[in-house]
Amino acid sequence: MNAFTCEKCGWYNEWTTDDEDDIDEDDSDEDDYEYDSITEETNYYSPETEQRLRTEERLRELTLAQKERRRAKKDEHRVIKAQKKEENRVKKAQKKEQWKRFLRRILRKKQTVGLSSDQCKNMQYGDVITFLKSREFYNFRVSASETLSGKNASQEGVVARISIDNQDLFEELTEFPYDAFINIAFYSMKKAFPPLTSRNAKRADLKDIILSFRNAGFENLYQQAIPDITKRWLAKDNYVEAVMINGRTDYKKNERFRIDTKVVIIYHTFKDK
Repeated sequence: MNAFTCEKCGWYNEWTTDDEDDIDEDDSDEDDYEYDSITEETNYYSPETEQRLRTEERLRELTLAQKERRRAKKDEHRVIKAQKKEENRVKKAQKKEQWKRFLRRILRKKQTVGLSSDQCKNMQYGDVITFLKSREFYNFRVSASETLSGKNASQEGVVARISIDNQDLFEELTEFPYDAFINIAFYSMKKAFPPLTSRNAKRADLKDIILSFRNAGFENLYQQAIPDITKRWLAKDNYVEAVMINGRTDYKKNERFRIDTKVVIIYHTFKDK
């Protein structure tokens, strides 16, 4: 058994050899040759070297993890710094705008509207507000005029009334102070209260429930049959199981819903229908 350990890298090597001397008796004049055959070889690190290598690998892993944490922390600081910078920019812009408004209010400076009252009434209220803001008006009050039904749903959001400093009629070149009070009302769908809850409607007649919701103003009524009645003499046909408004059966009578909200009336009927 032979062994060897490298002093630099710690590589440990063991091997065994069988030496055979073959002499050809007929060729006595030839030199003798020695044949070495390596029959078994086992290479591995010594326990001390393996421990050292494991320690070094662990140190490398810890170093990489530490670098990754530092990198993540730097990225976090960079994001926070950018956020603070943006917040400071917004604050400065707000202060500047407030100062401009203050001076305009003191000096009673004016600006042309850029739209007439008739033009506004053919536009979506959001577009009107955006345009007036671009003219540096800022004092808005917006309200919904719930007057629409399903027939004229396309008018939803269109300006119904507009006034600037209580003036209903104005032209594009009419001038108003920058802090003028702008009141905008826009068309919106009517709303209604349900006539009864889903629990109250249970076991009532289908036609009566449909009539009740129609009289309350609801327009989109749907029926959903459950064909599960088999014995005609034990149960009546078309009795209500539940009412769903906008997918809910737990609605309350004091809740207001748009009249175009989907109302589904679920009822029982005979199997052969």
